[in-house]
Amino acid sequence: MLKNEELSKRASFEKLFTDINNSSGFVHIITMASDGAVHGHIDHAIILNKTILRRFPHKKVYIHLIADGRDVGEKTINIYKEKIDEFKDDGAIIASLAGRYYAMDRDKNYDRVNLALQAIIGKSQTVANSLQDAIEEAYKRNETDEFIKPTAIAKFQANLDDDVFIFTNYRADRAIELSRSFVEDTPNIVKEGNAKSFFTMTTYDDNYAAIPLFSNIDLNDKDENPLTNPMPEILSKSGMTQFHVSETEKFAHVTYFLAGGKKDEFFGQTNKLIQSEKVKSYDLFPQMKAKEIADEIIGATGKFDFIVANIANGDMVGHSGKLDAAISAVENIDQQLQRVVPILLSSNYLVFIASDHGNCDEMIDPGTGNPSKEHSFNPVPFIYANRENSGSYIGYDELCQLKPIGILSDIAPTILSEMGLDLVPQMGGVNLVKSML
Repeated sequence: MLKNEELSKRASFEKLFTDINNSSGFVHIITMASDGAVHGHIDHAIILNKTILRRFPHKKVYIHLIADGRDVGEKTINIYKEKIDEFKDDGAIIASLAGRYYAMDRDKNYDRVNLALQAIIGKSQTVANSLQDAIEEAYKRNETDEFIKPTAIAKFQANLDDDVFIFTNYRADRAIELSRSFVEDTPNIVKEGNAKSFFTMTTYDDNYAAIPLFSNIDLNDKDENPLTNPMPEILSKSGMTQFHVSETEKFAHVTYFLAGGKKDEFFGQTNKLIQSEKVKSYDLFPQMKAKEIADEIIGATGKFDFIVANIANGDMVGHSGKLDAAISAVENIDQQLQRVVPILLSSNYLVFIASDHGNCDEMIDPGTGNPSKEHSFNPVPFIYANRENSGSYIGYDELCQLKPIGILSDIAPTILSEMGLDLVPQMGGVNLVKSML
């Protein structure tokens, strides 16, 4: 029962329903077990399950839960018990549970991903009699939701040749590796053959054999969707050169996401990927690759018209819930900005410093007093510096009292306007500089 029945008429859904009808095997739905809504939402899987079982009431549907503990509280999976029970009430079977540390890796730690895959295909060495048993055993092992070891709950064996798999995450960067492990021969992944029918909510990557229910072509329709004409494309068409740099954890953000889901470099664009440190959690390495990114920015200064970088410390270390590590992470960012900003300004660059959300600003949950790992809802600073203007220092207390003046969709229009470039009709944002002066 898709809420919008018109969706079921899309070619991708018709293909999904045809595959299910022609399969003599099972249907597997892989979903976030939370409403954190950063990478996925449990409600999408609930509605999809209802739709499938209404059309195919005798089909066996297995639900594979990914515990969050990062975009929501670190031990909150039981909060979603009523939603999880909806799957069972509709006739589906809760088949496995895995923390997102395993199922949503994005740094090519395929040994972790393999453990999640084994649980999803029914071959995990870690088993439990029920979902609640799996959660309780994980907590006894001192695992928060994010780190719950992949656990098989139902007794089943998936058939990659015949079963239908659906991954309902809509954000690509943490869904690519698990999906690729199903549809391609992948190092450190143990399975017999590849899945013949594997569907994803959106396009995770455009060069592998998964079928997106909503493709990038659909999402980037020039007449309907504002992702058309992203900022990197505008810069390229304006004859400007550009340099995009980050470490592995955030590389997609300065390339694929910034380009509205377009993977290839535009003319005049150069990308630089710095390999992230291989650690279980970044509180163990709070400096991350901030210095290396700063080195690349300094090296690119004067060679490119536009430089964009993502320094990931505040987000990735903030997700650890460790206050001392978060403080160290922020100090590292400050040190690198002190190196980079003066060099950029001396070379006549306009410098914009922004964040898409808070994290390190709220390391203790004000309601519970427990460590907070998820993003905060606080407004974030937006800093603009150039050689022509000088601002005044704003202290922390004053900053906290300021009313927000804009939203994320205002950032690209602000940058393009200050660079003297025309905006495209798809950009509904405004130039924030007038509000900042």
